[in-house]
Amino acid sequence: GKAAFRIATLEEHLELIQQLNRQFNRTVGWYVEIKAPAWHKAEGYDISAVTLEMLRRFNLDSPNAPLFVQCFDFSETQRLRTELKLKARLIQLIAENSWGESTTDYDYLRTQAGLHAIAKVADGIGPWIPQLLTRGANNQLHSTGLAEAAHELSLHVHPYTFRSDDVVLNTPVETL
Repeated sequence: GKAAFRIATLEEHLELIQQLNRQFNRTVGWYVEIKAPAWHKAEGYDISAVTLEMLRRFNLDSPNAPLFVQCFDFSETQRLRTELKLKARLIQLIAENSWGESTTDYDYLRTQAGLHAIAKVADGIGPWIPQLLTRGANNQLHSTGLAEAAHELSLHVHPYTFRSDDVVLNTPVETL
């Protein structure tokens, strides 16, 4: 027969982790991403409002909660903090403009002015690793200065994507 598989809901994940934390006296947290908010809005669904309602039901909308909320769409990051009054820690994800992730200008967000704009609403940035590191002479990795500039504004830096096969950092940056 056919196996029936179901994707667990955010509510089920929150409930499970909270139960396991109580049972094992641990503090495992969450890293929740608001995915494609503009697409969801076009479909008549406010994914951010629904997500915040769920986080609040589980008492996770607090700067002290073991939780980060992240989003690629800078206008939605701003809305989360200002209109929806998110109190939890918030990370602005940074893509490459060519990816078409949102209408956000990620080149701008990596500038000093962009980082200042992020610092007004978010607690940190989530850049792609090649935005933090470049390869120089003798294949040495060098900082782009983005992490240092973010840290000067007291922003957390939570890079992505770490891969066990190290393809990203072993590939010349110009080919990525």
